[in-house]
Amino acid sequence: MAEGNFARAVRQKVCGAGEANQGPELVNVPRPGAAEPGSVVVRITARPIHPFDRIIIKQSFSIGMFDKGSWQDFVTVSEKDVILMPHDISDEDAAQLIINPWTGYGLLKDINAPKGSYVLQNGAGSVLGRIIIKLAKHWGIKTINLVRRDEIKEELKRIGADEVLNVTKEDVAAKVKELTNGAGVEGAIDMVSGSQTKLAAACVKSGGKVFTIGSLESSDSVISVNDLARKVSHSFWSLTAASGDMQELMAKEIPELFQAKIIGSLPVVAKFPLEDYETAMEQAEKQARQGKVLLVG
Repeated sequence: MAEGNFARAVRQKVCGAGEANQGPELVNVPRPGAAEPGSVVVRITARPIHPFDRIIIKQSFSIGMFDKGSWQDFVTVSEKDVILMPHDISDEDAAQLIINPWTGYGLLKDINAPKGSYVLQNGAGSVLGRIIIKLAKHWGIKTINLVRRDEIKEELKRIGADEVLNVTKEDVAAKVKELTNGAGVEGAIDMVSGSQTKLAAACVKSGGKVFTIGSLESSDSVISVNDLARKVSHSFWSLTAASGDMQELMAKEIPELFQAKIIGSLPVVAKFPLEDYETAMEQAEKQARQGKVLLVG
């Protein structure tokens, strides 16, 4: 807990896989004073641990000096970057509304599938996958969802999935061809990469889009020249590349979708105080698919 003139912050001095990377550490930093005009001091009470947080901590990324992260008691930001949340949204849900809901919303908007058409996604059992299912259902878009476990099929159908296929047992490409009368899906969302990118691209219509957003299988994406010849486009999708207009739209509409219970409450599997960040990261590694681990307090 912040005390006196000091506050807590989890900081990391060196990134990368070498010996110099000693990992993050909890330090005391000066507590911010009154904000300058145009700025806001935010007291942070809930912080989700995202997969990319763990990647940045362990791998080599050139991110420069950065002190605006959420793993601290306070952060001073520009008031234009503050998103006001309705009072009936809890801190735990509000802390999660940016990354996964914004990503699902942005991906579907960029694919721009007409009502009644199909979008395919792998990694469909993840928190993001479930959000995409719910948003697509709300907008009248059909989803073909790829999983690796049969026991998750009915659960996904209950929340709105149209088709759920087990990639380890079923001929996904043949089933997609049957469902779309040979045309292919409008677009695909690839959370897995590796060989699953190739499968996703094979299922997309000529001129369609494949957006890779994760690397659960491999850091390499594979795509057939045959699909490139069909003008199937493949790119990495990043939330940070969303236009200012799109970000404003998401900031307005996603809390409304949450309040209307289209998205629903976001699952939290565990909460840890900020000083227990190491245990929290271990837990997040084990339970990434079930929901978020939060650093609170």
